[in-house]
Amino acid sequence: ASVKTAAQFEQVLADIRALTQPTAEQLRQLTAATFDIGKPLGVGARDAAGAVLELNRAGLSAADVIGGGLKGALELAGAAGITAAEGGKLAVSAMTAFGLQAPQLSTVADVFANFSNKTFLGAQDLSLAIAAVGPVARDAGLSLEQFTGTMATLAQGGFKNMSDAGTSLKTMLLSLTAPVETGAKALKALNVSAFDGAGQMRPLNDVLKDLKSKLVDLTPQAQKQLLRQIFGQDALRAAQILLREGPKAIEANTEAMKKQGEAARVARERLESLQGAGKQFGAAFEQVKIQIGTPFLAALAAIVRGATQAVEAFSGMITLSQEGKGAFGQLADSARTAMTGLGSIVTTVFAGIRAVWDSVLYPVLKVLWEVWTVIQTAATVALGILLNVVNGVFQGVIAAIGSLLSAFGVGQGGITLSLQGIAD
Repeated sequence: ASVKTAAQFEQVLADIRALTQPTAEQLRQLTAATFDIGKPLGVGARDAAGAVLELNRAGLSAADVIGGGLKGALELAGAAGITAAEGGKLAVSAMTAFGLQAPQLSTVADVFANFSNKTFLGAQDLSLAIAAVGPVARDAGLSLEQFTGTMATLAQGGFKNMSDAGTSLKTMLLSLTAPVETGAKALKALNVSAFDGAGQMRPLNDVLKDLKSKLVDLTPQAQKQLLRQIFGQDALRAAQILLREGPKAIEANTEAMKKQGEAARVARERLESLQGAGKQFGAAFEQVKIQIGTPFLAALAAIVRGATQAVEAFSGMITLSQEGKGAFGQLADSARTAMTGLGSIVTTVFAGIRAVWDSVLYPVLKVLWEVWTVIQTAATVALGILLNVVNGVFQGVIAAIGSLLSAFGVGQGGITLSLQGIAD
């Protein structure tokens, strides 16, 4: 089991090395990070390495991962109750959509956790919204916190499908920034613009304030007609909720998204249970298995490669035989070459295994056996002491009962013998 675990971890590291080509020192730091950052969160080294790979695939370098990327991804995963790799994907998608940097991934994780706290929806729901509208929201001048605050307001207003809500918000933003002809006329009639005098995009909340103030004096019928002209049927759903809830609700939700340390808090508190303790133990034990199994990997890889060479040589012998070239002479030469090479490899491999046994495994197992012997001896002594104490208590009880019976003139011989038997 240790060798299998170590081999799986080694393979993920090989994938990381092939993708990012880190220096030897960076690879050492990445390996240490998968242990040190993952264990407190109950994430095993293999899963943590999987998150590193996802971050690398998104373009993050080894320095980015070590500098905060992995911590943010694992905190997001822990807070959302998803795998480390999934946490890496969600964090990177938000980071990319809003033009953030790797050191900000902890902030991204906090935003996801804050969204869940305000809406009772999950991290995956927010990710669906980002996929639907993220780039458009960024072009409209919304930060990740502002966008998430707006999505929280939509969720509180009735949207439960965040992909649908995101699509509606995207259409609403486009209707304000690049309106169709009828929408442009309606906005002009209301004297509302998404741009300032310099042609720069105004904050969404300011635009909504203007729009709401211009609609308040109109009849409900006139309001609906103008809103339909501006936004169309799809965007009208998001616009109505945001106008009804008002800019203050959006601002309050946006401020709530800025709460720091929330992902780490949620991830930590989710581990305050028996199952959480089991996850942390599993992560720690996985590290031990990797440390025990890793010294054998090079030797086993050499055996497999040697076996591969032997099989290839044997295949060549068969080919020569089938072609009638050199027949037995060539077969014999090929066989000697294959067996000599295999024998040399096997000798080297088993010498390496013996060295690992002498220097690592035997000393560790010897110490463990000595510790077990001490524990066993101590337990035996403690049990003997306990039995002596219990026997003394029973003897005292027998004497007390005997004295009581004598006072009343009752024979105590039989009772004494029975109680003595219990004490024994």
